Amino acid sequence: MSIAALLIATKTHLVTTLGLDPAKHIDALDTGQPSPFVGQLYYVVHPTSWESTNPDPADTLDETYGLSVTITQRSAVAPRDKHASEIFLKAITGLGRQAREVMVAVHLNYDLMNAANALMTGEEKLCEPLRFRGADASPRTVDGDWFFAEADKASGMVLEVRFGGARRIQAVHKHGGADVVE
Repeated sequence: MSIAALLIATKTHLVTTLGLDPAKHIDALDTGQPSPFVGQLYYVVHPTSWESTNPDPADTLDETYGLSVTITQRSAVAPRDKHASEIFLKAITGLGRQAREVMVAVHLNYDLMNAANALMTGEEKLCEPLRFRGADASPRTVDGDWFFAEADKASGMVLEVRFGGARRIQAVHKHGGADVVE
């Protein structure tokens, strides 16, 4: 499946490019919420879209895929306490830097696209790479629920970086009324 290949390839690429420990700093999951017991800084690669771009897919399947990388930073104190401004400015500076690194590593990266293609079966592969689509302008505050803890026992900041436009075109042939996908 193309989206699974993109998730795996993106995770692997970020591990290599950003020097992340795959056991401690990054995962590929169904949502941006990290697994329990993550460290101070954690990246989650997750799917966001799988769409048809062909208004009349009689002979081909023309699809685009999207994913996001959600970056979570734990906070030692509640973000809404008396140090709120200081914590926010540190978070937006740090998470902004990490978001920029993710953008540069993934945007229009043909090596990443080719790594995803190597994981796919069939002849039709991705023909266009992921493109940067946007990011949160400001990190959002999360409480302990985000970390699978009691709401008042943990807190942090989260920023999502979004990508889309990875394109795959696949031929579909008609044989005796049945569709055959190559």
